[in-house]
Amino acid sequence: MVSIEGDFYAYVRRIQQPSVWGGEPELMMACHVLRTSISVFAIGRVSGSLVKIADYGEGYRNDKEKPMTLMYHWYGHYDVLE
Repeated sequence: MVSIEGDFYAYVRRIQQPSVWGGEPELMMACHVLRTSISVFAIGRVSGSLVKIADYGEGYRNDKEKPMTLMYHWYGHYDVLE
């Protein structure tokens, strides 16, 4: 389960700002809104190769659809891989 650290209402005020990027809570909600699973990958800091670092929305995973795949850049930014 993903949790929000600190004061919830302060988080809501901060995330409403156009210059603030979403994170884990927003990825979890995107799974529910889109009814799909999301896998997050990053370049391993030690290995230098692509590694899966998180899965969200496991309940939406099925054999007919591939999960949405995102690349996390270790500094708060995600890009779609496929």
